[in-house]
Parts: sequence; C-alpha cells; structure tokens
Amino acid sequence: MTVAQSLIRQHHVMVIDDDETLGKHVAWHLREEGYRVSLVTDGAQALAEIALAAPDLILLDHYLPDTNGTQLLAALREAEATSLIPVIYLTNDGTHQRFRASMNGGADDFFAKPVDAQELAEAVRAQLRKSYARMISAGELEGIPDKDKIAHLALELQSARGRLERAHDDRRNTQAALRQLEGSIDFRVTEETRRLELENAALKAYGYSLAHELRRPLRGIVGFAGLLMDSEAGKLGDESARMLKRIEASGRSMNEFIEGLLSMATAERQPLLRERVDLSALALDIVDSFASSRGCVQVAPGLATDADPVLLRIVLENLLSNAVKYTSKITGAAIEFNTCEINGETVYFVRDNGVGFDMGDARRLFEPFQRLHSTTDYDGLGIGLATVQQIVARHGGRVWARSATGEGATFFFTLTPAA
Repeated sequence: MTVAQSLIRQHHVMVIDDDETLGKHVAWHLREEGYRVSLVTDGAQALAEIALAAPDLILLDHYLPDTNGTQLLAALREAEATSLIPVIYLTNDGTHQRFRASMNGGADDFFAKPVDAQELAEAVRAQLRKSYARMISAGELEGIPDKDKIAHLALELQSARGRLERAHDDRRNTQAALRQLEGSIDFRVTEETRRLELENAALKAYGYSLAHELRRPLRGIVGFAGLLMDSEAGKLGDESARMLKRIEASGRSMNEFIEGLLSMATAERQPLLRERVDLSALALDIVDSFASSRGCVQVAPGLATDADPVLLRIVLENLLSNAVKYTSKITGAAIEFNTCEINGETVYFVRDNGVGFDMGDARRLFEPFQRLHSTTDYDGLGIGLATVQQIVARHGGRVWARSATGEGATFFFTLTPAA
C-alpha cells in the first residue's frame, strides 16, 4: 500500500453475485487494486449488510437466488441512504434489451460476463471519481480533513500516471512491432516486385522474338497466295478462288496483328531519345497520309515539346487515325489537334465529332485487344490506344478520354519535360 493510500480510508466495494467462483475472482483483483471488498451471494444478505455499512460502490449481478438485479437495484434507488451509491451491473445476458433495462433502472455502468478484470477495475475507478466529484460539489466532504482530500488527489494522480505509463509502453511496443512488420513487408514486396519484373521482361522478350519469327513465314503465305491468284486467275473455280482470297485476307489480318504487337514492343523497348519536336509539323505530315480526310483535320500551329520524335509519331498516328476512322461515316467530319491548360499544365488533345463511345466503357479503352465498336463497323486490333498509353507513360505523362455516344470523343495527354 502506498503512502497516499495509507492516509485515506480504503474504498469499500460490495460484490453481489451468487457465482462464488466469479465473485471471488473479481474480489481478488479489486483487493489487488487497494479496495476493501465484501462478497455476498443473495439480495437479502446484501440489503442487511448495506443497512449496517453502506459501501462506496456495488457490483450487482442480475441473477440472484432470492431476487434479481433489476428488483434489487430499484430498492437501492428508492432508499435515500443508497440512492446515490454507484452500481455497476453484471450479467450473462449481454443483449441490448438487458443493457437498456439496467441503465433505465438506475445502473451507472454495465458489463456482460465474462468480465475482463482490468476493464472492470478501470470502470470502478471511474465511478468512484465521479462519486467523489459529486460529493465535493455537494459540500459533503466538509468534515473530512484536508490531508485526506490531498491524499485522495495524490492517489488519483498516481493512478493516472500509472495508466499513462502503461499506455506509453503499449504505444512504444506497438510502434516497434509495426516497424518490424513494415520492414518485413517492404522486403517481401521488393523481392516479389523484382521477380515479377524479371518474369515480365522475359515474357516480353519471348513475345517480341515470337512475333518476329511468325512474321517471316506469314509473309510467304500472303505472297504465294497473291501469286496464285494472279497466275491462276482463269484456271481456278469460283470456290477455289474464294478460298484463296480468304487465305490471303486472313494472312494480311494476322500480319497486321503481329505488326501491332511489334509496335507495342517498340514503344516499350526502344531507348527514349528526347529532342525538340515540332508537333504541329509532325501532325500535318501524318494528316497528309490520310488523303480523304485532309480537309477535315485542323492542326494548331506552333505546338512543340521535348520528346522522342519516333515514339511521338506513333502516338499522333494512332490518335489521328482513330479520329479519322470514327468520323468516316458522318457528314461534316471535324477533327482538331490542339492544346489547352488544366491546373497550370499543358495538355494536348485530339478531338473529333464522330460516333463517340459510352464513358461506362472508358476503363477498357487503353487495355490491349479491347474494342468498344464491332469489327464489322470499324476495323482495328485494339492495340493502338494501349501503345499510346505506354509511350505517354514513358514520357512521364498520362492519357485519358472524354466522350458520349454519338457526340464525338476527345483524347487528352500530357508530356513531362525532360529533367
């Protein structure tokens, strides 16, 4: 017992519980905290002992052999001598209904069994502090010597300091555990990332080599099919000629697919060589190759940036050719390549008034081999925008789109200047 505890009487806590094992367990913990504890097992005994010496706090079980906690609590609250004694309700019934009934009946706190002894001790301290504060405000401690008041405050201060020290230790231990966990996670993430990068690089290298290997025999198939169609044109039957045309068309389609794959690989593998690029001149040169669409494409003058000219050509070719493709079936097609400023950043855009698309499908736009329109309506492999995203990302930028079905589309992209 501390000096502060020796200067003030021990608080008396009464435990009313017919479960003697649990009651003794709770009583032992409270005595360890410095309280004087009495243990009774039924309501009649409790009322008799309270009449002789009222406790400072009561721990009340709901189920008792001769009554129940609700009835006993009501009796305590009706009597003037016991109406203000703090009561903490204990019960095996932890339902919301039991909680509400006990609190409405006058309980000061509520615990469902099994009870954590440390939490219960904290609740006892809190209720006694509230009771002591009420007595001070009501002037009920005038007769208590000042040394007892000071000792009580010292005891409370010592208890608070102990709780703060425990909280500090818990926080320090938690932080140490978190640092250890973070270190372990960082190591595993680093190792897994390195493994995946190596596997991804190997897979891409294999795909690049495979595409190259497939391209050579495919050229032979397409070439020989074309020769047969020219040299045997008058000798082939209608069915044979039709099948030969299908072979050539399939070969050309496969060749376009392989070229798309190689274009994606080039966008990722080719070293980034930045220089001053006249984007306006580059775009106009690309537009000149669209013989049927030259008049409908407007390119703003003076657009320039520091970037890789070969890769930027791929970006503009894909964006402008898409705009031409998706305005090809409308009257009065209009396509624009220009810049705007968003939050102080230069943003390039290609805008068209074509068929557009549903923004609900926008997340698939930049995924390889994903198409938002049928191949019967518009040809393509679904590789171009994925390639654009790769190149823009390599330049430290980002790409996105805004559209609505039947209202055209605008593709935006940024390019971070070289450091």
